[in-house]
Amino acid sequence: GFYWSPLKIFEYMASGLPTVTIPVPPLGEIVRPEQEGLHFREGDPADLARALERLADDPLLRGRLGRQARARVVENYSWARHCEQLEQVLRGIAS
Repeated sequence: GFYWSPLKIFEYMASGLPTVTIPVPPLGEIVRPEQEGLHFREGDPADLARALERLADDPLLRGRLGRQARARVVENYSWARHCEQLEQVLRGIAS
C-alpha cells in the first residue's frame, strides 16, 4: 500500500512549527488536531485555506501549537526515545 513518510512533519514539529495536514495515518496520528497542528479534509482546498488562515490570523494559536508540537516530538519521536524503545524490546527478548 501507499505510505506517507512523516519525516518532514517531524522536522517542522521539532522546529516548533504548527503543522497543517490531512487526517490519514500516520500523519493524522502524529499531528493531533488542535494540539500540535490542524487537520483539513483531503481534496478540499477551501478547508485547507481555512486552516492556514486560522494560523495566519492567530499568533497565540500558532505559538501554542508550535510549542506543543516540539514537545511531542522530543517526548515521543526523538532518536533518544527510539533508542529507549529499542532497548526495552531487546531487554525483553534477552530475558
